[in-house]
Amino acid sequence: VADHLWQHYPWAELLWKSIRQFKLPFWTPLIQCGFPIAAESQIGVFYPVNLLIYFLLPLNWAYSYMNVLHFILSGWAIYFYARQIGLKPSGSFVSAFLFLFGGSYGGAYYNLTSLKTIAWFPLGLFLFEKAYQQWKWRYFMCLSFVFAMTLIAGYMQIGVMCLFMSVIYAFLRVFVFPDAGKEGLAFWFHICFGFAVSMLLAVALALPQLWLTF
Repeated sequence: VADHLWQHYPWAELLWKSIRQFKLPFWTPLIQCGFPIAAESQIGVFYPVNLLIYFLLPLNWAYSYMNVLHFILSGWAIYFYARQIGLKPSGSFVSAFLFLFGGSYGGAYYNLTSLKTIAWFPLGLFLFEKAYQQWKWRYFMCLSFVFAMTLIAGYMQIGVMCLFMSVIYAFLRVFVFPDAGKEGLAFWFHICFGFAVSMLLAVALALPQLWLTF
């Protein structure tokens, strides 16, 4: 509760007011002698979902329904990921239910800012599986966007952790648990090359936030 009262809600209000004045809050005088608020990534000044929702809705609506939106994103992404790897609709529904109401998400891991970041992780798994099974550049391009959203959604440490887990997942999927007929150097090279390009593009897209935070 304290995080929301003293940190996240006031920061959301600052972002909401700034967006309605068509500017971004790179600095605030409201914390001690001044603070580079944009560099503290939890405010999410470059996150497109923040910019859109806070521009369109009143503050309390935006702050509340932002969480609902990411909750829905997580659930559907897990469902489609489970379907993509071969689970039946009932099993996919159970997978989504367990993710949404389990330890990481339903357990409100740390705070809702971190949950906005985690929300993109299952969508990344789904897109990687699509790319793995069909190898089309559009899936890798979409994956780069998802990775970038993970980095700028609001919690940089969780974003980096999600990308690290994505790398581990990709390595295991390609080299340890490959599908039949998807072995060999040529296939490995194509998948690894596409995944590396996705990561590099994600870093490029998230560079404004990464640079300020650094």
